[in-house]
Amino acid sequence: MRKKNNNKITIRMIKKITLLLVLFLSGISLQAQYSFGTIAGPIVVQEGSPVTLNINDAANSAGVPTSATGSYSSFQVTLDWSEVSGFPYSEEAQLTATTAAGSVFFATATSGGASSNSSTTLTFEGTFFGPYDPSVDGTLDLEFNQTYSGSSANWANILVTIYESPTCIDPNTFAATIISSTSVQLDWNDPTGFQNDFEYVIQAEGTGTPTGSGTPVSGFSVTDNSLTPNTAYEAYVRADCGGGDYSSWVGPITFTTPTEIVCGTPSNIVYCYDDNDTTTWSFISSDGSPLRITFNGGDIESCCDDILIYQGSDNTGTLLYQGNNGGDLTGLTFDSASGLIYVEIDSDGSVSCVDGSFTTQWDFTVICATCVSPNSFTATALSPTSAQLDWNDPTGFQNDFEYVIQPQGTGIPTANGTAVSSFSVTDNSLTSNTAYEAYVRADCGSGNYSSWVGPVTFRTPAQIICGTPLNTVYCYDNNDTTTWVFISDDGSPLRITFNGGDIESCCDDILIYDGTDNTGALLYQGNNGGDLTGLTFDSTSDAIYVEIDSDGSVSCGDASFSTQWDFTVTCATCVNPTAIFAVIPDCNNTQFSVDVDLTDLGTATSVSITDGTTTLTAISATGVQTFGPYAEGASLSFLITNEQDGSCTLSSGTITYTCPPANDECANATVLTPGGVFADNAVIGYNTAATDSGETAPGCALYLGGDVWYTVTVPASGSITIETNNDSANGSSVTDTGMAVYSGSCGSLTLIECDDDDSADGNFSLVALTGQTPGEVLYVSVWEYANDTEGSFQVSAYDASLSAASFGNNTFKAYPNPVKDILNLEYSSDITAVRVMNLLGQEVLVQKANAASTQVDMTSLAAGTYIVSVQVGDNTNTLKVVKQ
Repeated sequence: MRKKNNNKITIRMIKKITLLLVLFLSGISLQAQYSFGTIAGPIVVQEGSPVTLNINDAANSAGVPTSATGSYSSFQVTLDWSEVSGFPYSEEAQLTATTAAGSVFFATATSGGASSNSSTTLTFEGTFFGPYDPSVDGTLDLEFNQTYSGSSANWANILVTIYESPTCIDPNTFAATIISSTSVQLDWNDPTGFQNDFEYVIQAEGTGTPTGSGTPVSGFSVTDNSLTPNTAYEAYVRADCGGGDYSSWVGPITFTTPTEIVCGTPSNIVYCYDDNDTTTWSFISSDGSPLRITFNGGDIESCCDDILIYQGSDNTGTLLYQGNNGGDLTGLTFDSASGLIYVEIDSDGSVSCVDGSFTTQWDFTVICATCVSPNSFTATALSPTSAQLDWNDPTGFQNDFEYVIQPQGTGIPTANGTAVSSFSVTDNSLTSNTAYEAYVRADCGSGNYSSWVGPVTFRTPAQIICGTPLNTVYCYDNNDTTTWVFISDDGSPLRITFNGGDIESCCDDILIYDGTDNTGALLYQGNNGGDLTGLTFDSTSDAIYVEIDSDGSVSCGDASFSTQWDFTVTCATCVNPTAIFAVIPDCNNTQFSVDVDLTDLGTATSVSITDGTTTLTAISATGVQTFGPYAEGASLSFLITNEQDGSCTLSSGTITYTCPPANDECANATVLTPGGVFADNAVIGYNTAATDSGETAPGCALYLGGDVWYTVTVPASGSITIETNNDSANGSSVTDTGMAVYSGSCGSLTLIECDDDDSADGNFSLVALTGQTPGEVLYVSVWEYANDTEGSFQVSAYDASLSAASFGNNTFKAYPNPVKDILNLEYSSDITAVRVMNLLGQEVLVQKANAASTQVDMTSLAAGTYIVSVQVGDNTNTLKVVKQ
């Protein structure tokens, strides 16, 4: 969710990683061009549901003229972007342009995008995947998308312009591949299919676009052997079309030649890393042998900095390691079977060696590995006393290995392990309910071993001996990754029951699975409102797996809770009943009932069902039992118990229901009576239990449902203001609203204006309209910002013209006030009609008068405050009357 603070500053609650596609265009404005007709729209683009526009088809139905150069090579798309709903950012607008040659993807606009939901003009500029010749195949599709979850935006006034190809077309798919410490291979393609002559340049990184000629080459590949080890380069290529006609330079692509490791001569590096350090190292063996990197020492910030090691010449290779080893790199060692190792740093803006936070510099050695470490190492607990280890040999010829299984946290082995001649081993010597770590290494003979690979960690299951319950007491911690596995000794199903335990209700969960790991059926995920007491779950298999999902704060471990988790696992002697609990609302009578649909008795022949007050017994067949009615807002829970074995029960958990407001839907909108000022006819509105009305989302004030509806009739002036204010006098916690005003009718409304905070009353809403049609009925939707707080608010419609038109109070009388039964009204001329409304704006009494005095019988009305509207000809006066 994106929220706002009191200063109206938009804050992102998510981290976004955006792939930026940078397209280099040269001389685009100087080329001949063709523009398709503007598409006015607006087109609503919803996240997850991309919209595709067919700009032209294979038959060139759009009539694009033939290019003077034979094709079009580049394009520009401009459009007006605006928010619809869900708080999108314009920088999240994505476009894909597709022709017969292929697709070009933009992760963000070339210009105009921003980290805000403000309306803007976006421009996407790029080159087609290949030459676009409509006379051969005119297919041109544009796909639009928004990336922020649940958001949508309007794309309007879409203008597509295409530009003629230059007479000499740029090569494409340009790539560089490291061959050795002094050589690189450059590869490219010709999109035209007939160009064969090119020029390339390799120069020091940062030199920039070449200003002279390059080295000529015929074909689509060249190997340059004239480079210097450990040097950063950039490369360019262009087509030579003859007669001095060249394409643009394509590039740069950058690469760094590796440091050559002469086998038999280790290379040692000592380095003091810095904040935001981007240093990289690349190594290649002199004869193609595998390489080994070993850290002899080195401190690193344990919370926030990492070192990354890849098998290959850059960070597109296989990732061998990413981490910080708890702040001390000492002892880390990794092998690369390819003979190439690439190292890079991921450091933040504070705490490093250079800024004096650490005294131990990084010290690592790179050598040729004569014995290569195994890879793809995994460990699987098979039973309470056994585990299977599996691995692979990257060289393809190694078959002898050693493994070690030891208590978790022991560290890298310092002695020999158990020898094995295969890629898998099962160890049956383990202890149940124990955390282990495992390592493996290759044994290349004559005392020549690879580095240890590991640790991989696992826990053996706890064996549940049927008839002997196993109890666990545990104080969970922040970011806790503890797991438990339980297996019965005879294949019986298991039952886990929580006797007690606190857990953070907002952000932490416990997860329980039917099986030996988290790939089994999920039995439960949640926190039961912060108290695990009473939760019980049965497996259908002979195993139960439990894991924790906790965030970085609030736990038993940091003393936020005093009650540790206390749970018992036993063999299940019976199978629990199953049921579906359905709330049946009766909001006309402010109550609800609950249907308990017993779908399976389990192993019981009869069960009892209770809501804590009413108990039904001896229920021996499936079916529906109805409980209630209960007053709306009541909380209750049901317990179904096996009458033959009380250990088998089913709890519904807490069930409650609150009726939505009477004006929850557009069709039931409450009428607002316009006054001269806000205070004249303000009514109290409530959003408690309000739902999503199903009307089109308004697009402001973070609308997430929970809206209530009003109508107001435009007065003769054609102007009307609708406003919300706080209801703090009644203790409401609603401090922020959104409001949308519509014309039309329910189901086909047209948005006139949407507002967040224009009211002078804090973060409340105000829409002031002029030039409206007198007598037109407008619909007003009001919601709490982000729909995460329930309560009450004031809402009113008013216009100054109504104050001026009200008849004089000097000759008008209304008595008594407060009134018990009859309200007397008198004026100097005939009173036309009288309307009485409650503070929700609902009309409760209407009476025609056509006399200078009239009596209004309020006997049947409940005690409270009412608004009485007295009409004299075209004028209206209102007053508040207290009914006793």
